[in-house]
Amino acid sequence: MLTVCEKCLAKHQLDMSSVTKPTAKYRCEKCGHLNVVSNPEFESSEEEQPLTDPQPSHPKIPGLSIKIKITMIIVALVVSALSIVGVIATTKGSRALSTQAENHLKLITGQKAKEYNSIFGRLQDEIEGVAIYAEQTFSRQDITRDLGFRLLMPWTGSSYGNPVLNSTLTSDTLALQRIGVVLQGLVQKNSYLELGYMATENNVFAVDDEDVVGIIEAEQGYQPKKRSWYIGAVEKKETVWTQPYIDVNTKKLIVSCATPVYLDDKTLVGVVGFDVLLDTIQKDIISLDIGYDSQAFLLGRTGKLLAKPGMSSKNIAWDQTVKTDNALETDNQEFKGIIKSMMAGGTGIGTHTERGNEILVSYAPLPSIDASVGIVVSEKEVMRPAAEIQKIIIGVWVAVLIISIIIGLMIGNGITGPINNLAMRAELISQGKMDLEEIPNKRTDEIGVLIESFNRLVTSLKIAMSRSRR
Repeated sequence: MLTVCEKCLAKHQLDMSSVTKPTAKYRCEKCGHLNVVSNPEFESSEEEQPLTDPQPSHPKIPGLSIKIKITMIIVALVVSALSIVGVIATTKGSRALSTQAENHLKLITGQKAKEYNSIFGRLQDEIEGVAIYAEQTFSRQDITRDLGFRLLMPWTGSSYGNPVLNSTLTSDTLALQRIGVVLQGLVQKNSYLELGYMATENNVFAVDDEDVVGIIEAEQGYQPKKRSWYIGAVEKKETVWTQPYIDVNTKKLIVSCATPVYLDDKTLVGVVGFDVLLDTIQKDIISLDIGYDSQAFLLGRTGKLLAKPGMSSKNIAWDQTVKTDNALETDNQEFKGIIKSMMAGGTGIGTHTERGNEILVSYAPLPSIDASVGIVVSEKEVMRPAAEIQKIIIGVWVAVLIISIIIGLMIGNGITGPINNLAMRAELISQGKMDLEEIPNKRTDEIGVLIESFNRLVTSLKIAMSRSRR
């Protein structure tokens, strides 16, 4: 076989009969250049088929591949942008929720305070109206007709009343019968009232519900003048609201509104009172539905709790006063500051830490009963929607991360795939394999231009090799 040195163009006669490979190497005797030539006498066996579309292994990349770099850039850009947006959204969302919750609490507390202050104010107006009627009735000298209205006579030590005592107190009983009739109409029309009554200085007692008289008579030693509502009204000489106590009638916790009755000469006649069941207060005032898991309480001006969830009359006798909690007796200085503000009739919202949790307390005054209503909400409960939003953001973050990785790999493959193919074919050409097919190309970008150039290179090499063989 006659061949030409690629460097000095010196001609050489080669014997290729003993060569069993598709290519052979020889060194030029003239210039020493190492040449590679194809073996025209090489015939492929069944194990060695002609390589028309070789598929060698991918070339080794000493550093990070372009595909990995592109994927990392895309992931970094997308994740960083999403993370920044997520942090901003979570932070602003939390602040907005906190502000919204505080404003909502203030609004609800203010509205409920105004609403129930109006209710209690109306009760006071009604009882003071009854006191005026009682004053006028006891001032009259022309009342002689017995209405048959049942009254509770004074406790004598063994019974309630006796013929002699009843005769002596005729003027009291005739006046109280008429007041009892008036109380009947008021209590029936007001759903907040459990009982209406009046007691005189002589311990004669009228109740709007005559059946209650029989219930009280079953208890020994009941004396209205020794009850907290009577004592408080006489001492204050004005309308008062009592601390919770056990009702002798219902055996339940109640609070009473009471006002003294005086004649024109300032002589004390007795005290008129209304009973409000604490259950009613708890349902209508304490159980406020504000959209959060909350609790509410009613605080007296002395710092004692007038009503709160769980307050019970269990194991307390009717003639015993309920010992309620004093909210000032706490070691939590933050909470004590809130209580003092409530006692002073303030309006606002405060926070304190309890067992590691931030607690919000919104409060507003009830001047009509000299008390304040407070709503307690855990900040964790308020921020629950923000926590849910944060979970959604994290879920979106993970989903976008996965999608961005997939997109990065797809883009990287689109760029590096053709380049790797070109690199493999260039490696084959360096090994002397010229029987390569052209790479199919439908791309119109820079990669497409590179493929077209490579295809032209392969064609040119094929032509050059065929000429050298001739």
